[in-house]
Amino acid sequence: MTLGLFQKIVLADTLLSGCADRVFGYPGPLVALDSWAGVLAFAGQIFFDFAGYSLCAIGAALTLGFHLKDNFRFPYAAIGFSDFWRRWHISLSTFLRDYLYIPLGGNQVRPFRAALNLVIVMFLGGLWHGAAWTFVVWGLLHGSYLVIERIFRVSFEHKPWASTLPIRVLAWFRHLRGSLHRVGVFPRVRFHDREPNARRDVRPTSTRRCDSFHA
Repeated sequence: MTLGLFQKIVLADTLLSGCADRVFGYPGPLVALDSWAGVLAFAGQIFFDFAGYSLCAIGAALTLGFHLKDNFRFPYAAIGFSDFWRRWHISLSTFLRDYLYIPLGGNQVRPFRAALNLVIVMFLGGLWHGAAWTFVVWGLLHGSYLVIERIFRVSFEHKPWASTLPIRVLAWFRHLRGSLHRVGVFPRVRFHDREPNARRDVRPTSTRRCDSFHA
């Protein structure tokens, strides 16, 4: 519980949230370094926030004699999005697999239908977080990432094809920050802030049969 409180109160709420809030709430143009600092700070904030309260719940359960499974297992050390979802918010991803993905047919159907199942499950996972367009975009993004990764894995025979941390933190950026307008504008600030015609009014804002939707 002490470690969980440290992650939640000290790291997420004190050290990282201020940086993320200042960057995303800044009314003027941002340089690339500041923009990326805000995105990375938010990626750390959301991890320590979720992982912190999960550790608090695990510790509280232990005091009552219950043993809860880990909910986060070094997700940012994952290789690929399917591995990421085996490590991130494990209770949620397990629920989505067992009660949505498998009943839809899992990966025991045609490849196109299996890909559609992934997108549907992540779309509903986004709605589970909240009824807002940002959550819809977040769910569709992660569903698309899982489908693209599966295609890459089949094409390149399970070889690691890229480090996905930069793309993951961009997905978190789209998760909870601002309107869809800001989602579309913010990347332009990061990569074109030094161009003479850049906009100056931007505001940042198991086995195969188990049908794992991570597989």
